[in-house]
Amino acid sequence: MYPANYSEVDVIDFLQQIGNLFEHYLANREATLTRREKNFAALQMRCEKLKRREELLKTFSKNFFKEREKVSQLATKALDSAILLGDENIAAIALEILDNEYSKDFCDTVNKIGGIL
Repeated sequence: MYPANYSEVDVIDFLQQIGNLFEHYLANREATLTRREKNFAALQMRCEKLKRREELLKTFSKNFFKEREKVSQLATKALDSAILLGDENIAAIALEILDNEYSKDFCDTVNKIGGIL
């Protein structure tokens, strides 16, 4: 059954070592699979978070520039009317509104409201 130069005790020890190594392999395999699943789940969560952040940023940017356009159009109309009427106060207010609107930095605004970027 086994070579003559191996004792029965040697064979039993050898089989126990194989059994121990196999148990060690199974334990490591489970730990590795668990670690991979955990890492994959964390990666999926990060991807979902980035997708939501992208959607928020797109929506905010669309609204930011739409609002800027409306305010600018109104301020420009007010400025044109002020020029036609010769009203320096209204012209100054309209210019200040335009300056305010165009001095807003998109990235700074985003960071101030919650750091989407």
